[in-house]
Amino acid sequence: MIVLGYLLVLAIIIAFIKYPRQGVYISLLTKPTLDMFWWVKAKGLVSPLYIAGVIVPILALVGLSRTKARKLLIQEDLVVMAYLSLIIILGMLKVAAMPQYTYNTFDLISRFVSTTLFYFIGKFYFQRPEDRYKLILVILASFIPPFLLTIGQQLLGINLHSFSEVYDPASGLSTGEVSAFYLEGRHGIKRISGVYEGVYELAFMGAFATLIFFALHDSRDHRFTWWQITMVPMALYMLYATYSRSAWVTTLVAVLLYSFLRRKWLTLTAIVTTVILLYLTVPVVQYRFEDELGFLLGESEFARVGYGRGNKWTWIVETFLAQDFGTQMIGRFGIGNPENQFLNALVFMGYTGLLLIVAFLIYFTLRLFYAVRTSLPYPDAVHRVGMMMAIFAFVTYWLGGLGNNFIVQISTQWILWTWTGSMIAEAYFLKTAKRRQRLLAQNGMLPRHGGA
Repeated sequence: MIVLGYLLVLAIIIAFIKYPRQGVYISLLTKPTLDMFWWVKAKGLVSPLYIAGVIVPILALVGLSRTKARKLLIQEDLVVMAYLSLIIILGMLKVAAMPQYTYNTFDLISRFVSTTLFYFIGKFYFQRPEDRYKLILVILASFIPPFLLTIGQQLLGINLHSFSEVYDPASGLSTGEVSAFYLEGRHGIKRISGVYEGVYELAFMGAFATLIFFALHDSRDHRFTWWQITMVPMALYMLYATYSRSAWVTTLVAVLLYSFLRRKWLTLTAIVTTVILLYLTVPVVQYRFEDELGFLLGESEFARVGYGRGNKWTWIVETFLAQDFGTQMIGRFGIGNPENQFLNALVFMGYTGLLLIVAFLIYFTLRLFYAVRTSLPYPDAVHRVGMMMAIFAFVTYWLGGLGNNFIVQISTQWILWTWTGSMIAEAYFLKTAKRRQRLLAQNGMLPRHGGA
């Protein structure tokens, strides 16, 4: 099984050598499968995940010169480059101040760079509608292996991670990297993690697929194929059975915002009604939010929020504030995992990193909202899905990482930043085309009612 992971990486490299665009498609297509090999690190080897995480953005940008993409730089590009430059400079300062944490710093900074560089991949590789339509199909197809494998394991009652690569039956010793098919939760809840290290990747694959299918259904030019119809219940099942509150909440907010902007009042009413009924009638749904609602209603302490994360957050902040001023400015490691992307930024990157990241997210929230508004008049599948994914991107900026470090989860951020770059480019080109037509109309070269 280990060999398969490295063969997939090799296939990606070979594809990029001659066909960069196909290399991007193959990278996105195989990413969920590559992520199944997270446990390779337990063997003391470099994981295929990390190899792909480093080389794919580099190969894609190097291969850009061999594509016919319009390579015009715009304001958003400069903001991304400035942001990444400051992130790297901050990392260098951390290495100089705390060389004992060089590996930790490199790992964190490389995750920020790897994920955010997909903005440029989206902007340059997916400028045309036909390319974005292929992107939709590639993303959906990439979820088929993990969905089928997870359901197959559940039906057969097996767990692939009982293999000797993770657990050595001869010695009876665990490598420390065993991940059960189910993760146990409070009230006896069994959360599906399948072949992944945790539940989040499977949960957000279900979220991505659910949102894409919702947008496709709302478009006027997409006909569902049999395999897409088959995937709908699988996607909904993965979204639900992982019991990921972050996936639930971000998916719900994205659908509500999309429906609101589209003025689909009946859909909005139906969704809100369904959510209320689910909460009132399904005990598991109530269990998942009992801590948060209990705190808001004054029935429980903040320490219980986030399944006990509230207590950790309080301790983490107190520990961070006890550091000297220099450490507070650039952050440090060794305090623990805050399980919150904003606290992660504060603790590991200091006030400097937190302010930088928050400012960056605010900027791209506004730019993505503008891109969404630009896509509103277009009823085709490409614009509908792009609009939905842009909404989901800025919703997850603020809600997706409240209980984890979502902002650097490569498996999900590759997709989100690809769509971010693509939608930003689309909005820019539409704006430029409309401005050109207005100028032509003013000069008497086109009627003022000329097509958009």
